[in-house]
Amino acid sequence: MGAPLHLLVIEDDPADFLLLERFLRQHGIVAEYGRVDSDADLDTALGEGWDLALSDYNVPGMDFAASLRRIQDRCPDLPVILVSGSIGDEKAVELLHLGMRDFVLKDNLVRLPEAIRRTLGEVAESQARRAAEAELGATQAAALKAQQQARLAALSLMEDAQAAKAQLEVALAALTESERKYRLLADSAWDCVFWMGTDGHFRYLSPAAGRIFGFAPEAFLADPALMTELIHPDDREAYRNHVHYLAAPDIEELEYRVLRHDGSVTWIGHNCSPLYDEHGSFLGRRGVYRDITARKQAEQQLRQLSQAVEQSTESIVITDLDGRIEYVNEAFLRHTGYALEELVGRNPRILKSGNTPPETFAALWAALGQGQAWRGEFCSRRKDGSEFVEFAIVTPIRQADGRISHYVAVKEDITERKRLGAELDSHRHHLEEMVVERTSALEQARAEAVSSNRSKSAFLANMSHEIRTPMNAILGLTHLLRQEARTAQAADWLDKIEGAAKHLLSVINDILDLSKIEAGKIVIEMRDFDSAALLGEVASLIGGQAGARGLAVSTDCDGAPQWLRGDATRLRQCLLNFAGNAVKFTESGSIALRSRLLDERDGRFLVRFEVEDTGIGIAAAALPRLFQAFEQADTSTTRRYGGTGLGLAITRRFARLMGGEAGVESTPGRGSCFWFTAWLDNGQPVAPAARGASGAGAEAELRERRAGARLLLAEDNPINREVAIELLRNVGMEVDTAENGSIAVAKARVNRYHLVLMDVQMPEMDGLEATRAIRALPDRRELPILAMTANAFDEDRQACIDAGMNDFVAKPVDPDALYATLLKWLPALAATKVGAGGTAAAHADDRPDLDPGRILARLAQDAGVDVEFALRLLRGRQERLIELLRELARSHHGDMLALESCLRQGASEDARRIAHTLKGAAATLGAGELAAAAAAVEQLVHNPADGLADLPARMRCVTEQLDQLAAALGEAGPDSQSR
Repeated sequence: MGAPLHLLVIEDDPADFLLLERFLRQHGIVAEYGRVDSDADLDTALGEGWDLALSDYNVPGMDFAASLRRIQDRCPDLPVILVSGSIGDEKAVELLHLGMRDFVLKDNLVRLPEAIRRTLGEVAESQARRAAEAELGATQAAALKAQQQARLAALSLMEDAQAAKAQLEVALAALTESERKYRLLADSAWDCVFWMGTDGHFRYLSPAAGRIFGFAPEAFLADPALMTELIHPDDREAYRNHVHYLAAPDIEELEYRVLRHDGSVTWIGHNCSPLYDEHGSFLGRRGVYRDITARKQAEQQLRQLSQAVEQSTESIVITDLDGRIEYVNEAFLRHTGYALEELVGRNPRILKSGNTPPETFAALWAALGQGQAWRGEFCSRRKDGSEFVEFAIVTPIRQADGRISHYVAVKEDITERKRLGAELDSHRHHLEEMVVERTSALEQARAEAVSSNRSKSAFLANMSHEIRTPMNAILGLTHLLRQEARTAQAADWLDKIEGAAKHLLSVINDILDLSKIEAGKIVIEMRDFDSAALLGEVASLIGGQAGARGLAVSTDCDGAPQWLRGDATRLRQCLLNFAGNAVKFTESGSIALRSRLLDERDGRFLVRFEVEDTGIGIAAAALPRLFQAFEQADTSTTRRYGGTGLGLAITRRFARLMGGEAGVESTPGRGSCFWFTAWLDNGQPVAPAARGASGAGAEAELRERRAGARLLLAEDNPINREVAIELLRNVGMEVDTAENGSIAVAKARVNRYHLVLMDVQMPEMDGLEATRAIRALPDRRELPILAMTANAFDEDRQACIDAGMNDFVAKPVDPDALYATLLKWLPALAATKVGAGGTAAAHADDRPDLDPGRILARLAQDAGVDVEFALRLLRGRQERLIELLRELARSHHGDMLALESCLRQGASEDARRIAHTLKGAAATLGAGELAAAAAAVEQLVHNPADGLADLPARMRCVTEQLDQLAAALGEAGPDSQSR
C-alpha cells in the first residue's frame, strides 16, 4: 500500500471538513489533511508539500479565484478541485478555464474519490510529459550542439554523433512511455475522453464511451456518423453546428440528449478545447463527454417545484432563522400589495396590524423553537392599510444533516370565510331561538298528548282488569260445571261458553298489550335463546289445531345463527300471531315457519321470521289495512272469520321496537307469507339446567354443605347491605360488612374469608381498586371475589374481570341467582343444619294503627313497587320491607341536589356514583320505576352525548318517584306523615 496523500483543504466549517475526511476514508482515500480558512494560513501552508488541494467556493474572507491564482503562482503543479454546496454552470466553466481541475457538489460527494484519482493521474501524466519534453528538448539541443561541433570538426567526431543518436532514441522511448501512461489514465477515466480530428472524425475515445452511449469506442471510430445519429433529433442541429465550427473556441458546455443502444435517453455534457502540436498546427479538439442525466432530472424537479410554488394561489414566504424574508411568491405580492424589493430582507412583521393576540406569536415561536410546525391565524394589514385575516402554516426547513436553516409559511386569506361564518352564526342563533320557541310549543303539545295517552292507557288497563276478574270466574265455573254436566247438549253449551270467554280474554290481552306499547311501557328484554327451539315451540303450540285440519307444519332456520340474544317472549308472541292466523285461514295444505339471516353488522344479526301458508290469500287492495289497529282484510258485516285485527298491529310494533319491520306477500287463492324482522345480538349457548332449574336446590345445598362459611360483604348502601345480610344469614352464612373499599381491604388483610361480595361503586375506595389491593395481599390470590353491580355496560363488567373479580351477582339481587353463584364458588364445609328463617331477627312494627297490607297495596299501586318480588327477597317479611323502603326514601331524598352540586364542581364520577347507588338500592327493594329513573340519570351522566339537555327532566323524574314512594309510606302513620 502506497504512502498517504497530502491533501490541503480550504474550508471554514470544521463539521464539513470532518465529514469530507470521513467520507474519503470510507471510500479508500488514505491521506493526511491540513485545513486553512484564511489567506494568511494559505500562504503558510503553501510552503509545505501537498499532492492536491480541495477548496470550498464560499469561505468568509477569501476569494476562490484569487486563492486559485495564489496557488498557481506558488505551487503551479498543485491541482485544485472545487468542493462546494452550489455553483452555477457558467461559473464552473469560467473556473475550469482559470485552471481549476474539477468541481464536485457537496450533495454528490460520491464523485469526489474518482475525481481525486483522475486528477492525480492527470497531474502525474502532465509531470511525466513535461519531464519527457524537457528531456527531449535537452537531448535535441545537445544533438544540435553536437552536430555543430561535428560540422566544425569536419565530421571528425562521428562517435559523439552516434552517442547523441542513442540519447535521442532514449528520449523518444520516454516520450512513448509518457503517451502510454496518458492513454492508461484516459482509459480508466469515469468520463469519456475523446480526440476529434480536423475532419470531425474521432481519433480516440476512452472506454467510458461504452458505459455512457452503449456503444464501444471502436463503433464510433468505424462509423464517423454514429455520434450524430445517436443525438436526439431536437438537439442534433446544435451538435452539427458545433462540429462544423470545430476550430472556434468553446463558449460554454454543450448539453444534449443521446438515444442509447438500449433505447433509453441520456443527457450528455460536452466539453472540449482546440488541440495544437508543438509547432502550433491545429490537430482538432480534445475534451470529455459526461453523463449529466441525474443533474438534469434534479433541475427538472427543481423547476417543477419552483413553478408549483410560484403559481400557487396561497401566499408563500421563506425567511432565514432571524425572520428576514428571502423569498415570496406572486400570490404573496398580490395579496399584500407590496413589491418584491420592498419585502426581501425585511421581517414579516411589516404586515403586522396590532390586532393579533400576543399569545399567537408566543405559541408560534415556542413551536418553531422545538422544531415543530405551527398552525394559526394572523390579523394582518396590506400596504394600502386594509386588514385581512389569514390562516398560516409555518414549518421549519431542515437540511440533509437535520439542521434547520429556514422557515416557510403557507398562508390563506380567510377574511371572507370568517365573515360568512359570522353571518352563519348569527343566522344559527336566530334559528336556535325559533327552535327553542317551536320546541317549547311542541313540548307542551307532547305533554298534553302524553297525558292524554296515559289517561287512555289507564282507562284501558282498568277496564281490562275489571273485565278480566269476572272472566276468570266464568272460565273457572265453566270448568267446574263441565265436570257436573249430565247431557251432551249441556257439555256443548259449556264448551261454547268457554270458547267465547277465551276469545274475549284474548281480545282483552291484545288491547292491554297495545295500550302498553302506546304508553311506552313495553321493555325489550335481552336473553339468550335457541332460534331453532323457538320455531319448534311455536310449531308445537299450533300443532293440535293444524293437525285437526289436516295441515302439515314445518320449520326451517335457513342459515340463521342458532344462538341469539333478544326478547324471545315477544318473538314467540309475534310468530304465534302469524301462525294462528295461518291456521285460521288455511283449509288444506301446509304451514311453514322459517327464520333466515339477512344482514350482519358489528356482531349483530338482522333476522327475518316468516310464516307461510297455502290458505285463501289476501286481495292486493286489502293489504295496506292489515297492520292497522282494529283493521281486517274483510270488513264486511258478513265476514266469515272473526278477530279484532290487533294481532298484526301488535306484531308490527314489536318488530319496530326490535329495530325491524313487518309485512306480507299474498296471492288470492294461493296463500300468504307474513314476515317480520328484528335486530338480535349474538347469543351464548344456554345449558338446559340453567334454563329451567329452580333456585331451591342451590338454597338447600348451601344450608347442607356450606353453612358456617365466613363472608365479607362490601356495600356502602345500608338498605342493600341489610337485604344481602338477610339473604346470606338465611342459608347459615357468617357475614362481616364493610361500608367502603378501604374497610374491606383492611378486614381482608387480618381475617380469613371464604368469599367476598364486593360492590363496585363505593366512596373513598371503589370495588375495583379494593379488589386489586386484596389480590396484592399474601395468600389472597385465590380468594373468590364476586362483583355486586347493577351495571349492564360491557366495559364495566370487563373492568371487574380486569381488576381480578371472579363472577357477578346482578342487582337487584335475585335470591335463586345469588344462591346458585355462591354454591359455584364456595368450598364445601361440614354439614350444619340451618333453619329456613336464618339468624336475622324479624323487625315488626308494633304500632296498633299500622296495617302492612294497606301500605303494601299503596306501594304497588302508587309507587310502582314490585311487592311480590321484594317479599320473595325478604322471605315474606312485610314489616321489614316497609322499614327498608322508609330508609330508602329518607336517606336518598336529597340525592338529586347532591348530584347537581357534583356536576357544577366537575365531579362527574361522584355524580354517577350517586345515581348508581340509588338505582341499585331501589331495584333491590322492587322499586322498579324509581330504579329506572335513576338508571336514566346515570346513563346521561356516564355518556353526555346521549342528550345532556334531558338531564334536568330526568332528575325531576327521580325526585317525583321518591316523593311518590314517601307519600305511599307516609300515609301509614305519623312517622312518615311528618316529612
